Formats: sequence, C-alpha cells, structure tokens
Amino acid sequence: MDFTIPEELRLLQQTVRRFIQDELVPLEQTHQGGLSVEEEARFRRQTRDMGLFMMHVPEEYGGGGVGTLGMALVYEQTSKTILSAEYLLGIDQPNPAALLGRGSPEIAEKYLRPAVRGERYWGFAISEANAGSDPASMETTAVRDGDEWVLNGTKLWVSRMSVADFVIVFAVTDKTKRARGGITAFVFDTNTPGFKVVRRIPTMSETENDRRGPTELVLENVRIPAYSVLGEVGEGFKLAQGRLGAQRTAIAARCVGMSERALDMAIEYAKQRVTFGDAVANRQGIQWYFADAAVNIHAARLMNYHCAWEWDNGLDVRQEASIVKLFASEMVSKIIDMAIQVHGGIGYTKELPLEWMYRYSRMFRIVEGASEIHKNVIARGLLQGKRASLT
Repeated sequence: MDFTIPEELRLLQQTVRRFIQDELVPLEQTHQGGLSVEEEARFRRQTRDMGLFMMHVPEEYGGGGVGTLGMALVYEQTSKTILSAEYLLGIDQPNPAALLGRGSPEIAEKYLRPAVRGERYWGFAISEANAGSDPASMETTAVRDGDEWVLNGTKLWVSRMSVADFVIVFAVTDKTKRARGGITAFVFDTNTPGFKVVRRIPTMSETENDRRGPTELVLENVRIPAYSVLGEVGEGFKLAQGRLGAQRTAIAARCVGMSERALDMAIEYAKQRVTFGDAVANRQGIQWYFADAAVNIHAARLMNYHCAWEWDNGLDVRQEASIVKLFASEMVSKIIDMAIQVHGGIGYTKELPLEWMYRYSRMFRIVEGASEIHKNVIARGLLQGKRASLT
C-alpha cells in the first residue's frame, strides 16, 4: 500500500500553495469585500499563463487533465484564503466536460471549449424549491415539439448566473420514469426567450463584491433545438449522479484546507498571546484543542485521498464519498469555532478571516447532500452489507 503522492501532483500542490500564499492571502485585510472585476480578470490571466486554469478538465478539451486526487490537493490550498481562488483558477464549478462532453460536436464547440478557455461561463440548474435533497421530485418539464424542446418550470440555488451566459438545466421528460430514465439534461444560452433570472438570494457568507451567489430561475415556454440534449434523453439523472463522487471529495478537501488554516492561525496566536504571565499555548486545555483538531484533520485528509484515488480508478465510492463528506463537513465548523475561541474577542471581529470562514463553512453541511442524507446513505449501505473498501 503506497501512500506517496506522485511527484507531478506534489509539484502542482506546491505551485497552487505559492500562488495562494503570495498573491491572495496578503490582500485579505484590504479586500474583505472581495476582489474587483478587474482584479479577478488579471488573476485569471495569470493562472492561465501559469498553466493552472481549468486544470480539472481533460486535456483533449484544452484542460490540465488533473484527476480527482490531484484536485483534492488543489482544493485544500484554494480553501486557505477568503478570496475567490477557485474562480480565479476556473475550478469553482464541476468539470464541465463531464456533462458538456456528452453532447454533440456542436455543443462542444459552442459551449465546452470556450468555457475551458475562460471565454464563457455557465450555471448548473438542478435543484428546485421542493426538490433539493430529492432531485428526482423536480417539477420542471421538457416536452418535445418537432425539432425543439419546450421547457417550463423554476429552479433554485443556481449560482453564478450574474456572470453566466449559458446554463445546464435538468428537466422531467417522462413523469412515469423520473430518476429511472425520465430526467434529461439540456444546455442553452441564457438570452433564450422565456428564460429569466427572477431574484438573487442573499446568503450569510456573501461579501460586498460577491457576483456569483445563488439565484432563482424561471423557464416559461423556453424553446431550444433538439441537439441541446446532453447525453441521451432520459439520462440526465444518471449524469448528475455521476459527478457526485468527485464533488463530494472536493467538498471534503475544502473542509480540510479551511480547517488546517484555522488550526494554524490558532496555534500561531496561542504562541504569541500571553495571559497570567504565560503563553496561552502552554495551557493543557488549549493543547488538547489543537490535538483534537489535528487528529480530525489527518483522518479527514486520509479518508478523502483514498476516496479520490478510488474514484480515479473507476471504483464505486458512493459509500466512502458520503462518509468523508459527512465527516469533513461536520469537522470544519468545529475547528473554526475552536480557533475563534482561542483568539478570544479578536477572533469574533472582522479583523481576522475566521468570522467569514465560520459563516462560509456552514454551507458544507448542506450542499452536495445534507448531513442527514449522507447518514441515510451510509446506514442504508450498511444494512445492505456494504462497507468502506478497506474492510
């Protein structure tokens, strides 16, 4: 059993770490509201020049061809800043080739390749008001009419629509089948008649310059060409489910990176802060905080690397992906809370990034499957005799 990280991935990790630490972290205090449009554009040009842009897309489409394990290493680093590092590297959305690569050659040329070059941006619309954790219950419909599909419905929690110029929408094409062959994925331009962004949904972690928060969409008799289908008709639910393993390891990696930064900040502060004549770091209670955090970070990281490796090797990771996503997302809030406690009053202020990290990390227990859903998945697997692959 070899736990060595391949040299090329180690170099990638180090390159991303230097970019984050040298370029972004020093800007945090003066850019608490986020980067400007011009600054983001400059950094995106820089990451393209460095060969870091869209690294999760296969090389055949112009990306970096980095697999799930490599991306776990990357996301650990990008989550160590409060600025929009993932957007700057073009990795704030799932690998677009996983869906757009299943479309026609026209779709690849119109949407996929320009997206990989950073020339086009997209939204991913699957959730609805009554179909979040249970997307199979979606009510948005698509009906074939000659050489066109006609879409009607609403979508919720669709991020990045303020910058997107095309959107991937999932709709019911057969109400009797639904998740078993009755949901289809479509792609089309956001300026298509009948498609509207009706409201922006403020969140507890958004910043002053946040331009990519969640929105609500309405589709009223949206007519799109027949070739707008991704994959086969009725294959949409399968395509959506097929991205979950990689997405859940990405969430876990973000939790690991954010936890590690919070722990590092707490340790550094505890060494410098003196109370009652001694450094806070010398108090046993504080040391136990650090030890508990280190144990959990190490466990989450190893679980995630193993899950990512399995995904890259074509193994079924549904059980392990739920385990690591649940564990890491529950862990990160606790470690950030600990770091705030160690800092005392200053940790509660906007003088430090901890308060934003605290608000932002709350999302991880909801997105890509709420904690309760993952507990159900894990328990159901156990009752069916499934175990993590090392057992």
